[in-house]
Amino acid sequence: MFEPTNENLVREQKTVEQIRDGFIENQYNARNITLQAMIDEIGSDDIKKI
Repeated sequence: MFEPTNENLVREQKTVEQIRDGFIENQYNARNITLQAMIDEIGSDDIKKI
């Protein structure tokens, strides 16, 4: 039977946090790329500040 130690739990938590942070960063980058593509398509001169 496997009984996790504190070290195992901490390592597992760090791995989960790294995966989550990587996902959030990738999602942010994807949204910025999409936004930049939209701006490029319509032209930056046509964008009005809100």
